Amino acid sequence: MKRGEIWTIAGGGDYTGKPRPAVIIQDDSFDATTSITLCAFTTDT
Repeated sequence: MKRGEIWTIAGGGDYTGKPRPAVIIQDDSFDATTSITLCAFTTDT
């Protein structure tokens, strides 16, 4: 995964619901970590 890419994510636990698009905002220099910083896109209808 690279910064700026858009992925479809499906949450679990507290973030249940349908799959949503998310953009990776984590710097590429942290690619050796097991976590990923992202921003999920949602709607408020």
